Amino acid sequence: MTDSPPPSISCDTAGAVSTPYDDYNGSYNNYPRGVYWAPRGKHLMSYFADNTCRVFDADQGLVRPVRTERAPGTITAMEMCPLGSEPSDFHYAVSVRDRPIHLVNLLTGEVAASYQGFSVTDEVTAASCLSFSQDGSRLLGGVAGQPQVWLWDLTRPGKSTYHRVLSTRKGKTGQRGIVSAAAWLDDKCYALGTYSRTIGIYDERQGSKKNAKCVKMLSAPDGGGITSLKLSPQGLLVSGHRTDTCMRVWDLRSSGTEPVTTLPRATKTNQRFDFSFLGNSRILATGDDSGHVLWYDILTGERLSSCLVSSSGTSSVAAQIEPVSCNRIAIATGQRVWPTYVSMGDDENTELVQPKTDNRVAVVKFSAPEGLPSATLPSTAEVAPQRQEQAETAPASAPEEAVATLPNPPEPQSVDVPDTFKGLPPPPGVPAPPPCSEAASNEAIAGSAESLPSQAQTEADAGRLPEAPAGEKTDDVDMVDAANA
Repeated sequence: MTDSPPPSISCDTAGAVSTPYDDYNGSYNNYPRGVYWAPRGKHLMSYFADNTCRVFDADQGLVRPVRTERAPGTITAMEMCPLGSEPSDFHYAVSVRDRPIHLVNLLTGEVAASYQGFSVTDEVTAASCLSFSQDGSRLLGGVAGQPQVWLWDLTRPGKSTYHRVLSTRKGKTGQRGIVSAAAWLDDKCYALGTYSRTIGIYDERQGSKKNAKCVKMLSAPDGGGITSLKLSPQGLLVSGHRTDTCMRVWDLRSSGTEPVTTLPRATKTNQRFDFSFLGNSRILATGDDSGHVLWYDILTGERLSSCLVSSSGTSSVAAQIEPVSCNRIAIATGQRVWPTYVSMGDDENTELVQPKTDNRVAVVKFSAPEGLPSATLPSTAEVAPQRQEQAETAPASAPEEAVATLPNPPEPQSVDVPDTFKGLPPPPGVPAPPPCSEAASNEAIAGSAESLPSQAQTEADAGRLPEAPAGEKTDDVDMVDAANA
């Protein structure tokens, strides 16, 4: 077998459309914290550090939003509902501190329904993360500041129909830490990530009335806290981490607890760096803390391309591919910075110098050639490059993958996630890849990554913004952590 060069993905950054620079780069830190496409493309939504949601029509440019709405408090979580065939049917869920979770119409701003989340002391509590089920009928949420989870039936507004505790202070079992990321695996199973660097797999049919039962635990002791979880079209689970040098890809079929591959990505801050998949393929797009967008094949860990979207090196906190045409990507760049005081001479006079920032939302067109890896789930030998020679000599080889045609890939299909809980025999063990390192991250993209903090230091810093010397960029601690410090 001869190795063919990986397909290249080119981005037209020169022709990008973005929000006006002066609108979000004043003396205050009004940076975007996330961006989401509507289910049918065209419209996209972003929420900023000033707790304002802005909806844009990408076809008309991003000079002015078509709708702006300021939240009554700190926005702790937001997620776009995957359902809707017409713009009037698009909705998103938003969680605000000490208020119920609202299902809001994207274009009109009308609240379609409210869902209340209560703590164990019956106090209204915000969600730290949100995730819609694949059919859009249910909503999963992590309890802000607690190792607990909620589940709502969207047809029944009001109190959650499912409230489970993952662990207790005195208990010796269960998943510990603040729930910071959630993802559905199928209609009954879901994954939860915490700031304690663990991922728990749960089946809502198991456990007691008050306590959830973790049927499988994954851990990344050499990484940072989990900030994002998504299920790929192939049924692989991808996790993003804060203050880390890579993302991790997990094969839930395996009985092991190590990732099958890693994707180098430097994230030196506590921001949530979001990512997305290219249609029904194996290609993933993500931002990093140096202003780049990176493209990876999640099965091999091979970097296909990278492009610079922020000349000032501002963090690219979100990279969302348009779900329909799959030829545009929405990018949010921005982070908190501190001003610098410069001495004006021998006297004590100083001048305030505002650092350069690049807080904006941009839409960039990209082109991908034919021949990108398809959504076919390969055998374990294909996932692990070190076992390819054994696969070639084996009498039964895996079927060749179909080629996805771009930019019009097929409509996303329902994902048949292997059910580990029903006795499905796991595949042969996959050797764990070498741990992430700064060298691997630097090889993927120029720029160094800070060394990882200890577990005690990371947990201690999970809820507060560390003080930084004047003039330096600082970590953007998630609002929900600060609210629950």
